[in-house]
Amino acid sequence: MNRRKTYNPSEGREGQHEHPEDTKTPARRYTGTTMTTTAEFQVQRSGLGGENWTTVCRGPEARAREVFLRQVRLYSVGRFRLLGPDGRVLQEQRAASFFSQS
Repeated sequence: MNRRKTYNPSEGREGQHEHPEDTKTPARRYTGTTMTTTAEFQVQRSGLGGENWTTVCRGPEARAREVFLRQVRLYSVGRFRLLGPDGRVLQEQRAASFFSQS
């Protein structure tokens, strides 16, 4: 007889992470009972007004810079900024219009 397997919480699910070290987030490290955060850069975007900033990416510097440049090229409207680990703005740029003369 072919039985359908039921979910048993004690077995865990395939693909779920049982331990924080198993995740693919390189910015956090598990040290016993606490999580410590290493220096991570952020990419943020805003609308035309520039009042509300939304975080698009967090991670190492190389990845953040790559995402920042891609966002500026991909979007035709808005402002983007790259923040350092200390929260200072390292780079800020407006999206280039698709129909600009340059």
